[in-house]
Amino acid sequence: MQWCLLYICEAHASDTWLLKFSHEQPRPVSIEQRCEYAARCAASLGFASAGFRVMVDTMDDACNAALCAWPTAYYVVDAAGTLLYIGEAKEGDYGYDVHELIAFVRRWCRAHRSAEGCAEERRVTSRR
Repeated sequence: MQWCLLYICEAHASDTWLLKFSHEQPRPVSIEQRCEYAARCAASLGFASAGFRVMVDTMDDACNAALCAWPTAYYVVDAAGTLLYIGEAKEGDYGYDVHELIAFVRRWCRAHRSAEGCAEERRVTSRR
C-alpha cells in the first residue's frame, strides 16, 4: 500500500481569498512553485517523514476538478486505478473524521491480506 498526498490549489491563497491564517501563501505562478509549496506542506504535516508520496496537481487544477477534492478529501484507489473510498466532510460540517479512512483501510487490508499490501496497516496501527 502506498500513501500519498495530492497537493491541489491553495484553498485560501493570500492574494485571492485572504483569511489571515498563519500558513497562507499567494497562488503559485509556476508548477515549480506549486511543487515547493507541496514539499513544505508535506514536511510541516509530517507526511514526508511518514513515507507519503507527494503528488502535485497541474497548474490548470485538472485533478482537483476531476476529483472535487477542494478543500480536502481522502481517496483510496487500488493498483488497478479503481476508486474504492471517498472520505469528505458530511453536509454542513467543516471537518471530517480521519478515523473513518483508517477503519476503511483496515477493513480492506483484512479482506485482501498480503504481506506487502498490508504492511502499512501495521505501521498505522502501531502509531496510535
